[in-house]
Amino acid sequence: MFMSALHPVTKLCYLILILIIGSLAVYFAFPEEPGIFYSILTTALYVILIGTIIKAIIDVKKHLESKSNN
Repeated sequence: MFMSALHPVTKLCYLILILIIGSLAVYFAFPEEPGIFYSILTTALYVILIGTIIKAIIDVKKHLESKSNN
């Protein structure tokens, strides 16, 4: 995956941008909130992306710690 080659801070910024764009896409795709499908879709989007952002934050922390040790 191309994201693994990126700097950890850049990856974090891209993931936050993807979260915002994904949220807007779901909002505009279902403006009338049709019920259970909308809830499942948005919950899955948030769980996956927030989990990935947390992992990216941990990667940034490890990257900064390794920089300070050198």
